[in-house]
Amino acid sequence: MKRALLSLEKQGMVISANYNRDPRDQSKWYSINYGALDVLEQQQKRVNDASGQFDPMEQTNMTRCNEPTCHDARGQDEPLRQVNMTRPLPETTTENTQEITAENKTLGAQADASTPARSAKREYSPEFETAWLAYPKRAGGNPKPSAYKAWNARLHEGVTSETLLAGVKRYAAFVVATGKLGSEYVKQAATFFGPDRHFEEIWQAPAVSGGARHTQPPVSGFEGQNYGESGCNW
Repeated sequence: MKRALLSLEKQGMVISANYNRDPRDQSKWYSINYGALDVLEQQQKRVNDASGQFDPMEQTNMTRCNEPTCHDARGQDEPLRQVNMTRPLPETTTENTQEITAENKTLGAQADASTPARSAKREYSPEFETAWLAYPKRAGGNPKPSAYKAWNARLHEGVTSETLLAGVKRYAAFVVATGKLGSEYVKQAATFFGPDRHFEEIWQAPAVSGGARHTQPPVSGFEGQNYGESGCNW
């Protein structure tokens, strides 16, 4: 540190003096000679503008200011200030900001295009809607998307929508006849259209027993009874 300060003092870039009130205090105070610093910067600028031609540096009379009345050292009651004596780096401007922004927008548009838009309401075929309305109500869950999935699976297997709808109608009549409508005993539609093919069953409602009752005539006394003739001779 001392060597650096001594070198700057010799170059006239730093001014040093003793401004302590106590004569026993021999500490020195330092200040920057901004005039000499400006001259040095101007010389360096001319060297850089010479396009590679390094002219000899012009000699400058940089006198030291050791007097207390020096304007650069007047009222110096604070320690040496650290000054960045290096030239400021030129600002680097990014010219491809618009290109980056455009590229980000393009990538965002591609990502949106690759993501399928979610439909607010799932679409069902008209045939399935007809079967769904005819299907008997049940207690508990009966998810419609699962039923539609099973419906389409049977269509892919070759089953016609007419066959499925006919099975729904038979099953609905059976449920009503057996008094199970609205109960948990009604199958879920997904199960009805499932691989077990409940839609192919007959679902015949049991016959109501309302025929005439068969009765036998009552036997009263001894009517109609043949006991034979008595052969007893008294």
